[in-house]
Amino acid sequence: MARERGFEIDREAFETEMKQQRDRARASWKGADKGAIAPAYQQLLGQGRTKFLGYSQLDATSKVVGLLLKQDTVDMLPAGIDAELVLDQTPFYAETGGQVGDHGALYDAATGEKVATVLDTYPAVPA
Repeated sequence: MARERGFEIDREAFETEMKQQRDRARASWKGADKGAIAPAYQQLLGQGRTKFLGYSQLDATSKVVGLLLKQDTVDMLPAGIDAELVLDQTPFYAETGGQVGDHGALYDAATGEKVATVLDTYPAVPA
């Protein structure tokens, strides 16, 4: 079908992405054992799960409940550092079951200034 429409398929890139997805899927199953969940995630789970709003809205005002750098909680980060951000609620769909997680941006509610780019979304702790 791709050929009929004048497209080419990059098989090598596809196989690379599939391997990465398989690795992520295996890692998420390994995390299903509560003993395998990093302490920072266990602590955040004790505060409750992030409420998903994406079925009814595409934006939301959320509270940051956790900021993690390499699976350790931190209070702040310098600009330009990749980290994990846990929100109390979000319209971003988390990557599960082979589906791709949402991408986007976070903005300061008061100024409208972009404060972070969302590169991937996933549940840190299996449901």
